[in-house]
Amino acid sequence: DLGTPWGNTSLAGAVPLWRPTPLSHTTEFLRQNPFGHTDFLLARARAGSDTAWREILRRYRTMLAYHVRASIHGISPQDLEDLLQTVLSKVVAHIQAFEYQGEGSFRRWLATLVVNECRNEVKLRAVELTELRTAARELSEVEDKASARSAESSGERRTLIEKLGELDE
Repeated sequence: DLGTPWGNTSLAGAVPLWRPTPLSHTTEFLRQNPFGHTDFLLARARAGSDTAWREILRRYRTMLAYHVRASIHGISPQDLEDLLQTVLSKVVAHIQAFEYQGEGSFRRWLATLVVNECRNEVKLRAVELTELRTAARELSEVEDKASARSAESSGERRTLIEKLGELDE
């Protein structure tokens, strides 16, 4: 019978060892397999498991990067990585205080952290831009004064050279 899942009549009576879990059974699957559940990962991460931290990073990095790119348009790849590193260091520092409140609560907490960090970064960039503009304006003023002094000095030099020429005569 070619109608079996294996397409082979010799396995027609066999029961598959594994079947994909239907979406309606995902919650039950996670209860039965805590390794895939966020709450389990958080408990393991809090206990210092590098494997749990790697899995958290694998699961949520794309979402975090999306939030950064949406908040800071045109961010460079290096700045993106730096910002993600800052957010992840805050996650590590504050993970003990986080209270898991069901499906999606960790994702919302991460999103809040990354959005707040992006706001801080945008404010910092605005301050740096203002400081750069102020420094450029001040430099321009100094250059203008130096140029005026130079012109003044040139006039004085000319006068001195003329007077020296008169002394030679």
